[in-house]
Amino acid sequence: MRTDFPPQPWLSGVILAWITGALFLCPTAGQSQAPGEISSSTLVVVNTLPGPGNLFVKLGPEAIWPPGFTPGQSTGAVVFPSGKKVVEARCEGFVTSRMDGELAPKANCAMVFYPGAEVKEGPDKGKRKIGLFQPEPLRGPVKGKNWHIILVGTMASSSLEINGKTVTLQPGRAEKIELGGKNFVEVKQGGESILAQSPEEPGEYWVVVYEAQANKLAAALLNHLAYPVP
Repeated sequence: MRTDFPPQPWLSGVILAWITGALFLCPTAGQSQAPGEISSSTLVVVNTLPGPGNLFVKLGPEAIWPPGFTPGQSTGAVVFPSGKKVVEARCEGFVTSRMDGELAPKANCAMVFYPGAEVKEGPDKGKRKIGLFQPEPLRGPVKGKNWHIILVGTMASSSLEINGKTVTLQPGRAEKIELGGKNFVEVKQGGESILAQSPEEPGEYWVVVYEAQANKLAAALLNHLAYPVP
């Protein structure tokens, strides 16, 4: 039994490992569930906090990955019991934040953590909270590659170039990306590329744009794929 499997950026391939009681999987054919079993969900976690410290996440009392996630990293698909969860996120320089989350039964779920609002008073004044974004869960196979982009955090609207087309993003509002016949997505800010990806598998692909430094954007890719749910 492995207990040292590190989180990988945008995990792909066939991987099977138990970590802190959670099963990491990659896409295969669907699996059946025996009658009477507790319903399960898969979960992918993406860290868009700028660091420098790692992000530590708990679902209730259980740590998803005890060593924590470095900026831009994610898990593979982690199997957890489905249902409503108290999500705790902790990172150096940020306020430890507790939020309500939910893992839909027999579905592929995702959680994206990002820099939230700044605390204006009290002992944590000047620190920022940690925000949570959960895209729509997946149930069953996905046809083709569907692309979305979202600006997270508290910054104002931002204009980016996506595959040569200028798009203005509003914080918290998802937009679809039209590929225009291309097989890749490249996102630029001020002529500088902040993300270029060309995945092969069908899925819902989310470009998550966040403020890495003052007036400097970065982007992480959430590969929201259809994993088997035990």
